[in-house]
Amino acid sequence: MRMHPTLPLVAGQWVEEGVLRVFAWDDGRVLLEVAAPWCRGVMSLAFAPDGQAIAAIGPGVNVYSLTTGAQVLGLPGGREMTGGFVDATTLQIGAGLRSTHSLGAPAELGASVFSLALAGDDRLVLERGGAVELWSIASGERTAALPVTGAQRVAFARDGAIVMATTGEATLALDAATGAELFRRPHVGETAADLAVAPDGASFVIADATLTRVDIDGWRLTTLATADTGFAAVAWSGATITARRGDRVVAIDADSGALTAEMTSSRDAGPVVATAVIGESLLAATDTALFAAPLASGSLRGRLVRNDLAGPVVSSRDGRRLFLLVTRGETTEAQLFDPSLSPIARFPADDVTAAAFDPAGTRLVVSRDGQLELVDLP
Repeated sequence: MRMHPTLPLVAGQWVEEGVLRVFAWDDGRVLLEVAAPWCRGVMSLAFAPDGQAIAAIGPGVNVYSLTTGAQVLGLPGGREMTGGFVDATTLQIGAGLRSTHSLGAPAELGASVFSLALAGDDRLVLERGGAVELWSIASGERTAALPVTGAQRVAFARDGAIVMATTGEATLALDAATGAELFRRPHVGETAADLAVAPDGASFVIADATLTRVDIDGWRLTTLATADTGFAAVAWSGATITARRGDRVVAIDADSGALTAEMTSSRDAGPVVATAVIGESLLAATDTALFAAPLASGSLRGRLVRNDLAGPVVSSRDGRRLFLLVTRGETTEAQLFDPSLSPIARFPADDVTAAAFDPAGTRLVVSRDGQLELVDLP
């Protein structure tokens, strides 16, 4: 059993019934009752300080909202864990894992966001209604608006010192502190442009009718590849750049431009909207399906990994984390995967329009339903 230190709340496990219950000890009302087949192995129970959530911690973590009764965070088992809440939205597990849950949001946006990026110092850049804005994750407040209109994609480079943006006409680089324009390249060809930043933040690649690498020192441009169909859905992981080229996904060496692998997916699944390298796998995602192939395999048809996608698919720069959304009946669930494509965390996440990892791949920011939520990753 576990009692809240200041509120009239008590939680307990009924092992034989396989049930977790939370009730108010002053009047006996049952506030939460959930089937918990995992409860036999629970090491500890922990209330959030504000009494809005309960965490069952053991070989895995399960956090429930006491307001709605919904599960707001789930981490798989496999190891013994102990821990508790640091504050109303942060859970400390053992010595290192900290995971926020979605009971609160650090920023109210009031509008959907379709592109965002997170720097290592709690700064966030996002596109909202074509404008480019800088936000503080710590305060949940907008700190600056940069002089860009019609933005479609945004990113940080150089440890957050430079903000990248694509518009319908050009790719821009701006000083994050002053808003001064540092670089502009008009798009080549008729396709909409995309961009991806190198893991070290010192270079970026523009995808239009070409794949053009830009080294920030000297703003040196190198054309890595060209295609009549153009390139889209570009990503940069390690020494590999991936992109959609026509009906294929290609992997290209970021230094030489040499083609290292290519993959096709099922035409019935629709066009590829995201690509990535995770571990040793080349990935391609459509609006509903995820395909994978060994990166060292050369040219082949991708293997269908799952066909229940429901939103953005985002990889970390180091190629060790993958975020995606899947359908669960009438709801949507966010899932995180490791390099072997094994799940490492999940949490409910309806109405997600954009997500991004920080440069180290240790945190994730999600835009959902006009709010920003920050998750510290296992």
